[in-house]
Amino acid sequence: MYLDGEGHFNLKGSHEQKTILKTSIAEITADENVFNVSTYENNLSIACLDGCLSINTKDGHQIRLNPGLALNYNFDNKCWSTDKINRETVTSWLHGTYYMKEEKLGNICKRIERTYNVKIHFDCDGCSERRFSGHFKKAEPISVILKDLSLAGGLGYFYDSEGLIHWR
Repeated sequence: MYLDGEGHFNLKGSHEQKTILKTSIAEITADENVFNVSTYENNLSIACLDGCLSINTKDGHQIRLNPGLALNYNFDNKCWSTDKINRETVTSWLHGTYYMKEEKLGNICKRIERTYNVKIHFDCDGCSERRFSGHFKKAEPISVILKDLSLAGGLGYFYDSEGLIHWR
């Protein structure tokens, strides 16, 4: 299987049957595992919730990922890191809640674009690089999320005549 986006996997089977999941820069081998993979916003995150994962990266690393850990790759600085995970926040997207921790506004807006089927443009230099922490629920109106980001970041936004959202 090839994944471009986000997926949650709960594999049941035998150790003889392996599932191979490919992303643009890594190949994940799993058998009886629960894991989450996200390939959005110039990052790759592989979170192991149960079982152990074998990961082969395109740059030659072979990594064994244990439960409770995530392997992350940042495309901007071409760096791998391993972090402890919070199981609830990793899978919260399955229930319509999106958590952000020191995430760039540009990346948050990509998620908002996908979730609400809108287009967002940045009119000011550097505002897409501002970082935010928090969460939003898919069930909330987009106006609530934009207002919260605006207040927290000291930014303004408006809709143009074609419905495009502009940050300024």
